[in-house]
Amino acid sequence: MKTGCLFLILLLFIDVLLLTTFWLESVRIDESPANSDAACGKHDNLTATTGDETRTDASIGVLLGWKRPPQVFAHVHIAKTAGTSINGRLAGKYERICGHKGYSYDYYQYNEREKKKGSAVRPSGRGKVRNTTMYQIGYEDCDWISIEGHWHDFDRIRDYPLEFHIPCREPISHLLSECNHLGLEFNCESSSQDDLIAQIEACDLRTGIRVY
Repeated sequence: MKTGCLFLILLLFIDVLLLTTFWLESVRIDESPANSDAACGKHDNLTATTGDETRTDASIGVLLGWKRPPQVFAHVHIAKTAGTSINGRLAGKYERICGHKGYSYDYYQYNEREKKKGSAVRPSGRGKVRNTTMYQIGYEDCDWISIEGHWHDFDRIRDYPLEFHIPCREPISHLLSECNHLGLEFNCESSSQDDLIAQIEACDLRTGIRVY
């Protein structure tokens, strides 16, 4: 008799424990910020995105997937137009910056390493990412993309909603900066037009940039 009573009491205790657990769980869900109209508003239709596909599902709660931004800025990095500085400043201050001269997600550590080398050192390593490496990483998590190379490199991101930005520099200043970058001395005092053209072409032919 005593054994039977103990067994019934044990079953009753287990039932009460299970009911209490389910009740506490329902209260936790109902009172969470995700279900609070005051905190987040009503979620009649929630949209989740995976890659290029967008789906609507009210059962997924607020755990929404990544959604591509409506506009992606593409920086055409032409040599000696402050492209490296622009890329670096943005990567050091903002997220989702993906550039040939640095990515925001690891730019702080790159900058710390470069400071130990000295300010005169040219960008290298993670401060000068190969275009092939950029393509392998992908551009799905980028709001701003900077590419320095052939125009075919932009063909890989042609399906993105791109807005191209091309920084401009005063033509003479741009030309002299190119020549200086290549280690060429430009003689501005030459009286020969043919000589001036030859000097311009000497800088232009190595960079592939027309400045006149």
